[in-house]
Amino acid sequence: ATRANLIVAAQFMLHEIATNQIVLRGKAQSTNSYNILTSQFATTSSELNARKRGLREISEDIRTRLGIYFAGLASAGA
Repeated sequence: ATRANLIVAAQFMLHEIATNQIVLRGKAQSTNSYNILTSQFATTSSELNARKRGLREISEDIRTRLGIYFAGLASAGA
């Protein structure tokens, strides 16, 4: 079997509704490996699994950053 890397990347922005200003922006990226096998079905399944792992990692990263942002607002009394 051969290994391949799948890179999943996303950019995000959080806008304040009242001012339409960007209050938080960032990029998240995840690299996951998967096997390239002789069976096309197995390869596709492996790639799909890597894609799901990457998307989950990115979503957790963005969720953490949002949590930190809003925790900072709460502690600042905003």
